[in-house]
Amino acid sequence: MEVELKTFLESEGLPELIPRFVEHGITEDIVVTLTDRDLEKIGVPTLGERKRMLKAFQAKKAVTSLLAHVDGGILPEDSDLAGQRVEPFMISKQRVGVQEWEVVKMWGAAHGYEIVGGKTDAVDGPLTHVNWYNALKWCNAKSEKEGIAPVYRVRAEIYRKGEFGRDGSESITWVRQARGYRLPIESEWEWAARGGVLLHKVDPFEVNETESEANEIGMCCMSGNLFDWCWDLDESGALRRTRGGCWKHHLDNVCFGYRSSSPPDRYSGVIGLRVAMNIDGSLAEYKKPVASPRCW
Repeated sequence: MEVELKTFLESEGLPELIPRFVEHGITEDIVVTLTDRDLEKIGVPTLGERKRMLKAFQAKKAVTSLLAHVDGGILPEDSDLAGQRVEPFMISKQRVGVQEWEVVKMWGAAHGYEIVGGKTDAVDGPLTHVNWYNALKWCNAKSEKEGIAPVYRVRAEIYRKGEFGRDGSESITWVRQARGYRLPIESEWEWAARGGVLLHKVDPFEVNETESEANEIGMCCMSGNLFDWCWDLDESGALRRTRGGCWKHHLDNVCFGYRSSSPPDRYSGVIGLRVAMNIDGSLAEYKKPVASPRCW
């Protein structure tokens, strides 16, 4: 039996299904094609178990995050980060969705990662309830899964397991020359939200997009709906920056100029994540979108 399929069954508390899957020659490729009725016939007993399996393995069909190439520049005077230079980088046009999260999380479980958390209120919506630590581990797992050098380390080892509480996030280091997936730094996030070199000519504390529209460089929902985790520590030296806004915030706080922070070990229904990546070598290496992303 394939390692990922076995790991999934064990992690979901379904080890008794392993012999049945082996007996019927069920592989990951086959699971993706099965229906609820098929799973019932081969002995997956409860509806809840069948739904979990279908959700996890049909997510294999999910499209990976679409990355936008953002040219560098200097944040303008109306920013709290005015004067900071942003180097060219890549950032996902939409937040990581729950299907992509589950695919990478499942791969990680079979390759030495301990990634927990993550859910959504929609079948294929944006991921929430993920803390900063697990967002970093997930980025590393996604990098390794795609054969790219991961960026986050603990004592020079790839960060795959563990957390360090509210005040210990500085135990994790970022290897900045590595090209793997990572969280954006705060200045990158704001630069992308403003449209990069195609800067918005509006007050940064005004709502500048709708939930169904992207900005000039294709970034979706940067000023509302959810916050995104960023790499940066705030002035307290313990909390990590989040940027954006959320559906339950007052309108004044739903904007690309609003800055907030959260404990790195916090799970929240209003914080998700986008991935960023250094630009290194030919852009031909990056996946090019075949269609516009859904905005969330």
